[in-house]
Amino acid sequence: MSVFSLATVLGVRRRQEDAARAEVGRAQVNATARERRAAALDARIDRLGFPDAATASAFVAAQAARRALASTAAAARVVAAEARGQVAESLEAWTDARRRVRLLEELEERHRTQERREAEHAEAAETDDRAATTWWRDRSDDGQTP
Repeated sequence: MSVFSLATVLGVRRRQEDAARAEVGRAQVNATARERRAAALDARIDRLGFPDAATASAFVAAQAARRALASTAAAARVVAAEARGQVAESLEAWTDARRRVRLLEELEERHRTQERREAEHAEAAETDDRAATTWWRDRSDDGQTP
C-alpha cells in the first residue's frame, strides 16, 4: 500500500480545524460573558429606584447615576453584539476549515478505495495464474500436453 500523498497536508488541515473549533468555543464563552454583563447592568438599572428624599440634589444625583449606568449598559450591549459577531465569524472560519478537511478526507478515501481495488485485482490475477498453472500441471501429469 502506498502512502496517501496529501497525508501531511490533511494533518495540517485537521490541526487548523481543531484550532478553529477551539476559537469558536472561546468566542462563545466571551460572548456569553459579555451578554451576561449587559443583562446584569440592565437589571441594575431596573432595580434603581428614586431617592426617598425629594430634594433636588438627591434627585439630580440619582438621575446622574442612572444616566451613567445606562451609558455603561449601552456600551456593554455594543460589546456583547460585537462578541456575537465574533462568534459568527469564528463559526464561518470553522466551517471553511471543516470543508477543507472534508475535501482531503474524500481524496484519502478515494485513494484507499483505489488501493483496495488494485490489491483485489492483483489477488485475482494471482489466483488465476495459480489456477492456470495447476490446470496445466495436472494436464501434463496426465499426459495430455498439447
